[in-house]
Amino acid sequence: MSTKRRKLGAGLEILEQRRALTAEATFADGALIVQGDARDDVIEVSYDAGALSVTSDGRPLAIAGLPANFTLNAIHVDGGAGKDEITITLDDLTLCAQQALAVHAEGGKGRDTVQVNLDSLAVQAGGSLAVEVDGGKGGDDVGLSVTGLAVAEGGSAGLKAAGGKGHDVIDVALTDLVVGCEVELEIDGGNGRDDLTLAMTGIDVLETGDLDIKASGGNGKDTVEICAHDMDVAGALQVKAQGNNGKDRLMVHAGNATIRDGADVSAAVEGGNGKDTLSLNLGDNVDIDPGATFEMGTDDHAGKKGRRSRG
Repeated sequence: MSTKRRKLGAGLEILEQRRALTAEATFADGALIVQGDARDDVIEVSYDAGALSVTSDGRPLAIAGLPANFTLNAIHVDGGAGKDEITITLDDLTLCAQQALAVHAEGGKGRDTVQVNLDSLAVQAGGSLAVEVDGGKGGDDVGLSVTGLAVAEGGSAGLKAAGGKGHDVIDVALTDLVVGCEVELEIDGGNGRDDLTLAMTGIDVLETGDLDIKASGGNGKDTVEICAHDMDVAGALQVKAQGNNGKDRLMVHAGNATIRDGADVSAAVEGGNGKDTLSLNLGDNVDIDPGATFEMGTDDHAGKKGRRSRG
């Protein structure tokens, strides 16, 4: 064989290897699984009004095993190694009784951007929703945007955004959320210097609702900021910002809120080991009915505590 042919054959072999190194999407038992490779992947998953699609590096990706008629129970996307960009978007979805949907997006090793968007979702009695966004190892940008989520009495929803090890930036936005049952939100920066932001607007906690929010910076010099506006609370609401080890800045701000008779609301800011800066403020137009239970306080774990209660 000539040298030219050997070089051509080697080139074709390398080309085939490069073609093989791409994301893969499979569907089985109601679960969509998308796996990235060792390269820098750009993966987008969309589920809109019953239509499911996946793209890899801007090109449509065939979903192996996807039938014409299907029920979606889970979405799992793993970027693998490399600097990945992962986006999952769910739009116009109703989870009825006995229907459950679990969504997990993980960047893997490397500096990744991982974003999950939920828009116009309803969880009815007996339905459940679980969403986890995880940057994985490395300094990551993690985002969770929830707009128009309604959880009825008898339903449940659990939301989590985590950075993992590294200098992470986590942005979570809750807009037009109706809480009629148990809804949990956890934000965890993990080890490393992290910046965590939670913005809440248009939150309605019904009498039967229980909204539990915890944001923790983890070990390292962290910034945790929670801002809440336009809230109407008739049920239970717990908000906690926690610093753990390191020199942290922790802030919780609320404004334009109504806390109604019978509501049970608590807001806490807790530092950890290290010299922390703590801030817990009620802004303008916060109305607390006489029959409501309301507590707020700070604890820097260095002997300085503050608490205010009403009820």
